[in-house]
Amino acid sequence: MERLEIRDLLHITLGSLICFLVTFLILMFGIFWSVISSILIRLNCVGLLAFNEVNDYAIPLLQFVIAYLPSGFCGGLYTGSKIKENLRMVLTLLPLIALAILTASIFIQFQITYGMIPSVNVQSILLPLIGYVIGSYLGGYSMNWEIEEGESSGLIEVDASQVRS
Repeated sequence: MERLEIRDLLHITLGSLICFLVTFLILMFGIFWSVISSILIRLNCVGLLAFNEVNDYAIPLLQFVIAYLPSGFCGGLYTGSKIKENLRMVLTLLPLIALAILTASIFIQFQITYGMIPSVNVQSILLPLIGYVIGSYLGGYSMNWEIEEGESSGLIEVDASQVRS
């Protein structure tokens, strides 16, 4: 296993910050709710927000798709363009650091706003983590497609003129 250089750790941290900032922009500046409301208005289903099941299950899944996957993808694009070696470990560290930054910012925001620590459930940790992991792998490997395709294809090339029937 190769060791990470300081330059690589810097790029992982910057990719994690990009991941967090895209999430912050989507969730905090109303982009998420404007997309949700426009979808519900176009489908003539605004009344769905009155049901608890929609707020408990559908809204977190939509956050997963609209906020966490694209955020992980953007962070993975940056990190994958800067780091070419040892991508599996690099793209595993990126979402963990981004999740730590997101969790710390939520705790700080709740402490400043309400003077208390928010309740933590599995959904508030797993959905961002899974979204960041999937998005960062998609982004990181899309920047290094040729490298990974050549190493792990496992296909055997056969010259058709040499094959006897």
